[in-house]
Amino acid sequence: MSGPRSATAGPHGRYYERNGKRFDSVTSALSAGVPKPALVSWAAREAAIYAVDNAETLAVLGRDAAIAAAKSAPWSVRDRAAQRGSDLHAYAEAAAIDKPMPEPSEELAPLVAAVQQWVSDYGVTYVMAEGTVAHDGLGYAGTLDAVVNIDDELVLVDIKTGRAVYPETALQLCAYRRAEVVWLPDGSTAPVPQVSRTVVVHIRPAGYQVHAIRTGDAEWMAFRAALCVARWSWSSQADSPVSVPLPVRVAAP
Repeated sequence: MSGPRSATAGPHGRYYERNGKRFDSVTSALSAGVPKPALVSWAAREAAIYAVDNAETLAVLGRDAAIAAAKSAPWSVRDRAAQRGSDLHAYAEAAAIDKPMPEPSEELAPLVAAVQQWVSDYGVTYVMAEGTVAHDGLGYAGTLDAVVNIDDELVLVDIKTGRAVYPETALQLCAYRRAEVVWLPDGSTAPVPQVSRTVVVHIRPAGYQVHAIRTGDAEWMAFRAALCVARWSWSSQADSPVSVPLPVRVAAP
């Protein structure tokens, strides 16, 4: 899977449409509305690593081509990681609905095994997998990974495969938890399951770790603020200049 089934790629990230109404994607809003200072350092590091590891190749490309190759390197790393995460989600969803899947690749196999280990260790049963939830009043939607039953408790679960679990994850899960409805495949809607808590299952090749995530009033307020900032950013890029040239003022003689 390259993205949520109900989502559409737009100029500012994903969005959803339902009954003629457009809903902003939770993850796209957080990408545009939450500062990520660490991303700059990460991108510089990945570009530097690529340049050092491929010095001989870059030396014969010419200056402009070499710069372009090094500049694109971080986003190639990001895209590969995103695809790996999407593939893992496909296996997790298949396990939830007993869908046969081919043997995972050598790279993916330890991640699939870690998810299976978590399911076994916690006695997980799936209530919902890859469910698209929406808030009609605030005009946002997103696709949550799963709602599961653990010891007769409903838990909203997000599976992460990156190097760390970042703070904006709390805003993402809060938005899912406080959405109004689930969009069902037959076109109808249902209430969002009332979960007792939210967790991230952080999957790495060596295993997994479970993190409890806060999704209280502070996180809800922060998500709504991020949504407003994202919408302002998108609209200012589209057709609302933030500065208007003033006429030149000529001093009197």
